[in-house]
Amino acid sequence: MDYQYRDVFMHNIAREDYRRVVAEGREDFRHDDEQVNGEEEKKRVAVVVAEGREDFRHDEEQVNGEEEKKRVVVVGNNGFKAGPQKNESSAYRTLQQVDKGPSHSWWKDDPQCSRLDVRYGQDLTPTLLQSYPRSGNTWVRYLLEGATGIFTSSVYKDFTLIRAGYLGERSKIWYRNTIVTKIHFVKHLQKFADVPAIIIIRNPARVLVSLWSYVNIKNRQRKHVAVMNPESFNTSAFHAFVGPGLKKWLWTTRESLTNKKRRLLVLYFEDIRANPTQEVRKMLQFLKVWPDEKRLSCLERNLEGKVKSVHKTLDPFTQEEQKDIDRAVAEINRLLTDRGLQPLPDYHK
Repeated sequence: MDYQYRDVFMHNIAREDYRRVVAEGREDFRHDDEQVNGEEEKKRVAVVVAEGREDFRHDEEQVNGEEEKKRVVVVGNNGFKAGPQKNESSAYRTLQQVDKGPSHSWWKDDPQCSRLDVRYGQDLTPTLLQSYPRSGNTWVRYLLEGATGIFTSSVYKDFTLIRAGYLGERSKIWYRNTIVTKIHFVKHLQKFADVPAIIIIRNPARVLVSLWSYVNIKNRQRKHVAVMNPESFNTSAFHAFVGPGLKKWLWTTRESLTNKKRRLLVLYFEDIRANPTQEVRKMLQFLKVWPDEKRLSCLERNLEGKVKSVHKTLDPFTQEEQKDIDRAVAEINRLLTDRGLQPLPDYHK
């Protein structure tokens, strides 16, 4: 089957799997590139990405055991190696874009900022951008792309986001050409256990409301921004969803904080909403990237992005559900305190 049509076909299957298993609080779903089996896919080999193209099909998740550790991928016309590198520099740096290949302008309608495009970078330090789903990951990717001019990537290959302008979506973390790589769940936290990470934590009550909307809205183009009718939360289906969803949030958030060997920056969604530019500066500092004041000024003028979710406050939880949420928050606060990190915001204000 032609790869292009295969991807679209498998993406439709993956979408339904994702909706079903997230609603059940499971993690055993497989995304687009993980759906395909058979001898043809097993024989697939790494390719050279010419001139920054993103139509390559090699996936490090197809390689097992020692082969994955030894693999080195040569990327593009610049000839730099995209595999894991030793002796990473601790010095701050100015990022360099790859001149050829795809580019995107988030601010094409802003005359003062339209020429500040986003492209692939080169020889970047692999860094995770981890959050539980519906915690602002995609919006933070927009903020970082605007602030740095470098694409972000993801392990999930969401075609909706590619169409929205996230052109680095399909790149792999070891290609070292994106500023961060989006992940959500424990399996990727464990797989990339030695990779530095920016962790975004959001009030689990708001996460559950947003996630319920996401898994139930049929229109793929509106999933990232739409909100369900409030009446849908007054159902037995929603209340059956809350318990497993909260346990999954707690498990994932706990796992993100317990690896004490990982270099870590923990940010809170509520703080990012309150002062996006300030939190972006923290991320740039963590990434050891010199701030580009012109880009930050343009970002300040264009904070929302294309797929930032609608912020709507709903309180559909029973008293017992709210107690469970409070207990989960208290447990995460204990972990944060143990690591000497700032506690979660007061979610009852």
